[in-house]
Parts: sequence; structure tokens; C-alpha cells
Amino acid sequence: MKTICRWNDNYYMNTEICGICRDELVNDIKTLDCAHAFHVGCIDAWTSRVNTCPFCRTIVSLHESIIYRARSGDLSLDDIYNEIEDGRVQYDELVLLYQEGYIPDLMYLVREELITTEMYSRLFVDRHLDDSFPQ
Repeated sequence: MKTICRWNDNYYMNTEICGICRDELVNDIKTLDCAHAFHVGCIDAWTSRVNTCPFCRTIVSLHESIIYRARSGDLSLDDIYNEIEDGRVQYDELVLLYQEGYIPDLMYLVREELITTEMYSRLFVDRHLDDSFPQ
């Protein structure tokens, strides 16, 4: 279940109510990277004026992160590979995509020249890969 919040007695609690309009969250829900969820129209209107989450003040990126889109099932493996090839995936995102199983084979990325051997080595040296992963 998504973390959804509303205002109640001066604190936030998990509910199924939009914290902006206070209506029930049934469909058209958008969950931010910070895990707070709202109606799409409510949060889009909010972030058009203020670029932070209304609850925790985390900065809302202007584009949804690849991690969010992968977690929500909006990306295929080919989509992820294309974004890596186009240079739209940051190092930390690559680490999370691998750790969470969205990228099953980092050596494929090296073979297809989507990442450099230096980046692959950095992942291993930084201990983002388990010790059994081939070098």
C-alpha cells in the first residue's frame, strides 16, 4: 500500500485521503519519490507553484526519476537500457536499478558499451555489487 497522508489533529498520518484536497484517493493518484501520494491534479497544481512535497518539503524533480518509473512498472528493461544509452541515468540511479533487480546483468551494459568498464569497476569497488559478481 502506498504511503498516503492527510492532515489530522496537527499531524500527518497514513490514510487514503489526499492531503491537498482532502478527498478520498481512489484513482488518478501520483506518488512522489518521497512516497507521499496525492491526486494527480492536486499535486500538479501544487508543484506548478512550489517545487516541494507539501508534507516533507522534499524537492520534487521536474521529471519523474527513472527509479520511480521502474518501481511503478512504467519502464521495460529496453526502456531502461535506452535511458542509460542516452545518458539520462545518473550513477546513483544505476546503483539502485541494479540493487533492486531492474537491471539483471551489468556485464550486458559493458558488452553493449552502455557503461564503461571504469563505471563497472567503480560499482564493484564501491561495494554496490556483491562479492560473487564477476569482475
